[in-house]
Amino acid sequence: MHYQCDECDVEGKTEKDVRKNGCKCRIMPTQFLDPEDHKESKKRKSSKEELKLEVTKIKGKIGQNYVESVIVDDKPHFLCNVDDELKLAEKITDGEIVYRPLGADECGYFPYKYDKTVLIS
Repeated sequence: MHYQCDECDVEGKTEKDVRKNGCKCRIMPTQFLDPEDHKESKKRKSSKEELKLEVTKIKGKIGQNYVESVIVDDKPHFLCNVDDELKLAEKITDGEIVYRPLGADECGYFPYKYDKTVLIS
């Protein structure tokens, strides 16, 4: 993170540094985020589940089951046809791949939305 004066373009790590570096303007320096501020902290992955590839899927077959991304109680789920029964899953693991359904903001269309009590009875 750093600060910069909008009028004279003097920069510094703090507001005081901007003044020390020669800014004599009467406005407050603006705070900016650096690219490093957007990087997530690197966590050590300890379990096999965390090392698996995560893939989003709209619909299709995963293993032997047909799935479709739907929204249930405002959360993304897979609606699965397992042995001719409807099931809900928040994610599905198949081998080394973890599939997750698309959220409402990731779809290119208005997703199917359901209430859990109505969908599975």
